[in-house]
Amino acid sequence: MKKYILLLSSFLFIISSCSDEKVLTLDNQENIQSSRDYLMVEKLINNIYRSIEEGFIYNGESKQYPNYNLLNNNPNNNDTLIIDFGEENSLEFGLLKRGKIISIFNKKYHDSLSVITTSFNQFYMNNILIEGNFQLSCLGENNEKNKAYNLEISNTSFTTNEGVININASYQKELISGSNSRYNLNDDKYLLNGIIAGNSSNGNEFNVSIIEPILIKLECFQSSHCITTSGVAIITPENYNSRLINYGDSLCDCNMNIELDENNYLIVLD
Repeated sequence: MKKYILLLSSFLFIISSCSDEKVLTLDNQENIQSSRDYLMVEKLINNIYRSIEEGFIYNGESKQYPNYNLLNNNPNNNDTLIIDFGEENSLEFGLLKRGKIISIFNKKYHDSLSVITTSFNQFYMNNILIEGNFQLSCLGENNEKNKAYNLEISNTSFTTNEGVININASYQKELISGSNSRYNLNDDKYLLNGIIAGNSSNGNEFNVSIIEPILIKLECFQSSHCITTSGVAIITPENYNSRLINYGDSLCDCNMNIELDENNYLIVLD
């Protein structure tokens, strides 16, 4: 009987251990959900502004998709740039897009004191519906003689198959390379700082603070749809410990490292 009880106890212990291991694995997945969702959103924002900047370069010139439509081209008041990707998905900078990006502006993208306010009309990237408001302001040159920008993102949602990601963000961008070749975007490099608040697709709220400026290289669009190449941010999901997002070592890839409780988790963005 004692032998039987001992075997039964061992069996129950093994089952309990396996169950605990599954919960721990699932918990770890949930722990990095906010990190994965935020990094995906950040990637989409960078891609949107690459589209907008190219729209200003084309300056209303039309091609099949996307179609650039410049309205009310009057230097004395606000004008509108509509970037129309059509009703079917088309590929641009490594991502599928459809719908419209609508930008209202008083000056061109890199002109001092320009303000570009952007909204969306049935706009999808990789079948993710994007709704909300962006405002990019060019502040002119900073003390290092580089162009400086503020990017405010408010009441913006990204509707995915897993749920809705919402964010509000205040970014500061600095153009550190490429300002003398405005029609060649591939040599542009930016440093990005900022603070972000939102919720992940599972509803959990999070906050992000960039603690080492993120280096953005537009040349990466030639080989990848991810253009953040280095930098560090802290993300704190509600009810979880803070963790570090390490953006890499200057490579043009979509590999991000999450450091959590002395463990490392690799995130590869789709």
